[in-house]
Amino acid sequence: MTAEEVDKYINQVAFSGAEEFLDKYKGQNEANIIGHFGLGFYSSFMVSDQVDIVTKSYREDAKAIRWECDGSPEFSIEEIDKPERGTDVVLHINEESTEFLEADRIRTILEKFCKFLPVPVFFEEKQINNTNPAWTKKTIRAYQ
Repeated sequence: MTAEEVDKYINQVAFSGAEEFLDKYKGQNEANIIGHFGLGFYSSFMVSDQVDIVTKSYREDAKAIRWECDGSPEFSIEEIDKPERGTDVVLHINEESTEFLEADRIRTILEKFCKFLPVPVFFEEKQINNTNPAWTKKTIRAYQ
């Protein structure tokens, strides 16, 4: 992503109305509110003390950037050196959420929520999803 895209899709979309949204659902089970965020990005702060995005657009002459935020409205963004394009999202998992660092827990979550994504999802060098489930294939019936 470019710095402009990070501003548009992270700063504006993810954080717009987030405080109002959290006030509305205050006291409810956190698991029940994930998915109501539109992008869902802001929910990463439920398990993290800080989130970093390190990204470089595919666009020619694009500058790589690092975006950092602790979940408050304050964030930092700076240009960095990153030779290849792509985006890394780094979650600094908080003390209460260390269970999400356990391999079995990660595998269970990925298998539950990513099983039929149209792009390959790998964990520990093994693909955990089927990008072409049977119901998406055309069937050919032979009649005699």
